[in-house]
Amino acid sequence: MASEIRKYLSSGVEILKEDVNGLVAIAKPSGSRTHPNVHHTSSPKAIAPYVYDFEKECYHLPDRNALFVLHRLDAPTSGVMLVTLNEKVADAVRHAFRDRRCHKTYQAWVKKGAALPKSGIWRDTLSETRTASVLRAHRDVDGVLAETHYEIMETVRIGADSLWRFCLCPHTGRTHQLRVQCALRKCPILGDKTYGDFHWNRVLAQRIGRKDLFLRSVRIALDYHLNSQDFYFCAEQMPGDFWDLARISSR
Repeated sequence: MASEIRKYLSSGVEILKEDVNGLVAIAKPSGSRTHPNVHHTSSPKAIAPYVYDFEKECYHLPDRNALFVLHRLDAPTSGVMLVTLNEKVADAVRHAFRDRRCHKTYQAWVKKGAALPKSGIWRDTLSETRTASVLRAHRDVDGVLAETHYEIMETVRIGADSLWRFCLCPHTGRTHQLRVQCALRKCPILGDKTYGDFHWNRVLAQRIGRKDLFLRSVRIALDYHLNSQDFYFCAEQMPGDFWDLARISSR
């Protein structure tokens, strides 16, 4: 299944892992879209260069029924995503997501903001607004609950500023949730062109030569039920050398 899926994926998208049922974890690069923005169109910037069906949440393939996309990541966010060619597996995994039998872990570098405990839970109510083609989320007392567990894993100094490396585990899946919640605590994620510190984004880009968003889906683990059996799937893509800002800052 993984070798078959690989031929449908756009350049830069990698296969990480496959299970016995054909559930496949891929690594989405920063800047690649989960799907085109317009229904029944294709995009060379998407994870697969085929027409996407928003109702069925799948790509229509030239020689196969469909490539099912089981959840989404914002275009600037990199890391682990789940896909499959098997519709029954897609349904089972989506049920696991709805039943909250899935655990996602992200890592992010942020500009150090106001003092925070080493770990805790953020709870905000968020709403979405769209103007022209721009979608934004914001705090709203009448919005829906967004909940995230955070932990400060590391502190690094670059020049006169300090950065935190966060581990972020969202308990809900709201639009731009992690990016907004970090910004609300005055610790925006580096490289965030919507909610970030734009001056510091430019400074960092000049220093390391990269403009990517420093937010990555590093781990997805879930239990799903298929054909009267229970299955456990876990896939990881750790940040790697690009995220070693301690080393980068010492150059």
